[in-house]
Amino acid sequence: MLFIFFRKVNNIKYLQKRLIMIIAMIVILIFPASAFANQIDSNLNQFNLPTDKAAMESTMETYRTTLFYVTAGYDDYSTFSKMDKDFLAHWLIANRPTTGYSSIKDLRDTFAIGMTQRSFMINLNSAADSFALWTLLVGDEDQEQPHINYDLYNTLTEEEQDSVCQQLITNKPISGYGTALDAQYQLDQAIALIKRSEDTSRSSPQNSNPIVGQVIVNTLSGTAAAESNSPAALSKMLGSDVSLTARVLTAGREGSVLTIGPDGQFIIGSNVAAGQYPVVIHVTAPNGQQLAGQPGTLTVNSNGAASMEIDLIDPYGVITDHVTKQPIPDVDAQLYWADTELNRSEGRTPDTLVTLPELPSFAPNQNHNPQISTTDGRYGWMVFPDGDYYVIAQRDGYQTYDSRKDERDEQQGDTSYIRNGLIHVGQTIVELNFDMINNPIETSSTGGYMDGYPDDTFRPDHPITRAELASILSRILPSTGVEHKKDYPDVASTHWAMEAIQEMTGHQVIEGYSDGTFHPDSPITRAEMASIASRVKHLETKQTTFSDTTNHWAEASIGAAQAAGLMSGYPDGMFHPDQSLTRAEAVTIVNRMMGITDSPHSVPVIWKDVPSTYWAYEQIQIASR
Repeated sequence: MLFIFFRKVNNIKYLQKRLIMIIAMIVILIFPASAFANQIDSNLNQFNLPTDKAAMESTMETYRTTLFYVTAGYDDYSTFSKMDKDFLAHWLIANRPTTGYSSIKDLRDTFAIGMTQRSFMINLNSAADSFALWTLLVGDEDQEQPHINYDLYNTLTEEEQDSVCQQLITNKPISGYGTALDAQYQLDQAIALIKRSEDTSRSSPQNSNPIVGQVIVNTLSGTAAAESNSPAALSKMLGSDVSLTARVLTAGREGSVLTIGPDGQFIIGSNVAAGQYPVVIHVTAPNGQQLAGQPGTLTVNSNGAASMEIDLIDPYGVITDHVTKQPIPDVDAQLYWADTELNRSEGRTPDTLVTLPELPSFAPNQNHNPQISTTDGRYGWMVFPDGDYYVIAQRDGYQTYDSRKDERDEQQGDTSYIRNGLIHVGQTIVELNFDMINNPIETSSTGGYMDGYPDDTFRPDHPITRAELASILSRILPSTGVEHKKDYPDVASTHWAMEAIQEMTGHQVIEGYSDGTFHPDSPITRAEMASIASRVKHLETKQTTFSDTTNHWAEASIGAAQAAGLMSGYPDGMFHPDQSLTRAEAVTIVNRMMGITDSPHSVPVIWKDVPSTYWAYEQIQIASR
């Protein structure tokens, strides 16, 4: 009893000392009320330049007189752990106004808020002995929202708590604890070590000790299969600078929160009955904000063993072309708060960009918003739970995608869904893959795009080659602005239609073959023409009425071209999909496809082999240059 009283008395004295130190540190470090804080410093703009933590820390060091009012402020800062300095550097970047810091007061005020946010971790990393740390934890537990869960810690005697605090100091990384969850993990590990070393003569010892379990990760499509069943898959995806917790759901209610260590281990109390429990694995960003996570299952066996199994779902989406289904790079993707009662009740402003915490190791774009899709069409955000969102995506040559107009109805997990144009994120992440549609092709009523031959013939019944069709389409379709042009081994740089082939394949109007070739001088087939027409006009797939197109690779495109009145069959009721397209058929289809109805010539063009009685005479007149 005397010992406990002594600790409480010293605890009060220590808290008084810490309070005086904190007040002094705030005054020394930031001094925001100073009249000098409003002055414009010639070095202030240096704090508007860094985009990464290392650069900002260097700036804070070099231009310390701008950030710190007196030298003593910097002297205190210089004793901070690397993790604490990293946090404050990131804080100055993440909370920097879009127009930059405009005064020293703005800079110091922002730094002061960061200090307040980080104060527990600064004190934790600065604690040099077990008593100092013990006092800090006692003070934290009295807070309305403690940084650490003390349920297991409070089952220890004060001597054991001393030992645990000493272990926290001994096992502290050289760079310091990054987050409170890192410290929580070490705390739980130290407690488990003490429990395991207790007198084994107790009755049912295995039921009185905490249970140490292991996370098992089941990787799904898109993740690294080699890392299956390993927490390394999570670390690789999200980065080592995030922390993981698991919220256990029991009897339909939210139960205890478990800390998951970097090796995938977790600790639960011995009072958890054997059985299976649903859990949600939450991600905590480096700045302490909690993000939506992954669903999983906690299994507790009667012998005291435990495991937590989760299915690793990529938090990425892939943006693809509506017709070709190929990924689209360089799409500007933006995430907004939806206009819903839920968001308004949480103080979120509808139709504004969502400000997300940066995840430096999270590919493909570090959780930035907005972000640009990668060369394989990927984008990805780790977002906040219990929120309603929508996505806007834009790229030159494509119609703007607005998820509010997306008619899909998908339930994703127990609490999240995409429905009626709303992306609702409950506790678990949502995967959103979507197509973008090319801009409508501009049409002209005037033709004049196709040449004949030097001998004054048009050769209407001759097959048209793939190179010739690419050349025609490049003349009448608007420029696409596509920069990623594909090279083909069978299309030499000296080929007369090389540029047209590159442009049309870049626009994905005409496609090459699976072996990487284009076959420029091969005749184009009627099936290939139907496929091209469907892509250009964004036609919806349709059933065909032709008996010779059943199960054909282009069956749906043929049906779409037929339904749109662009192509028809032959008198025998067949379509002949693999038959070569003639030059006369080509101009007829192109004229219909582009809405071209007028000839550019005041007098008819005379072709030796196209009499006025020829079935496609008018269409050839319209197309002739």
